[in-house]
Amino acid sequence: MVFSKVLIFILALCFSTGSAIKCFQCSSRDEGCDNLLSNDTQSVYLKECEGKDFFCRKTVQTIVDSNMFTIINRECGWSLNRKLRTNSCYQNDDEFKHEKSCQCFEEGCNHSSIPNPSTTLFTSLLILYLYLNH
Repeated sequence: MVFSKVLIFILALCFSTGSAIKCFQCSSRDEGCDNLLSNDTQSVYLKECEGKDFFCRKTVQTIVDSNMFTIINRECGWSLNRKLRTNSCYQNDDEFKHEKSCQCFEEGCNHSSIPNPSTTLFTSLLILYLYLNH
C-alpha cells in the first residue's frame, strides 16, 4: 500500500501533462521585471513558451565600464547547455562583462532568485512524508 502511494507520487513528479512550460519573459528594462516572485502567477511577464522542449533561462550581465550597470534577461530557452546539470548556472566573465546564466525546468523558475535544487528536493520529501503519514 505504501509502495503504491510512493510510486504514484514519484510518477506525478516526473511526468508533465504535455503542455508547454511558462517562463517569465522580460528584461530589467521592463517595469516590474527586477523583482518577480515564483508564485506571481498573475504577472504579465509569465508567458507560455512557444513550441516544445523549452526551459526557462535567466541571464544577469554586468557591463564593466565606469558605470558598472546590470541587465537582467528572463526568457524561454531552447538551446540547452548540456555541460550543466539541471537547474544549474554558469559564469562567463571577461574584461568587458560579467555574465551569469541559469537554466531551470519548472514553471516560472526564472524569477528573481533561482531556487537551490536541494531546497526543492527537501520540500518534495517533506510533502511525501506528510502524505504517507496522514
